[in-house]
Amino acid sequence: MNLKKLYAMYCSKVNENVKLSYFREFVNRNYNIGFGTPKTDVCSMCLRTEEFVEVLYPNIGNTVNIVSSVHVSS
Repeated sequence: MNLKKLYAMYCSKVNENVKLSYFREFVNRNYNIGFGTPKTDVCSMCLRTEEFVEVLYPNIGNTVNIVSSVHVSS
């Protein structure tokens, strides 16, 4: 997902003419959304597990780091 794809989705649902520059400014000002480059050389199982645990158990970050370190070293 990136801002241009989000803008295209918005335009397909809403019948208002909004420039991409205005949309970008609005999203950046009002929403905490980051669009960065994806991690490289990362196990897909690790990514899914990290995201799952962060959502369901936000207070156990240290345990996740220990478990992922063990997984990566094996």
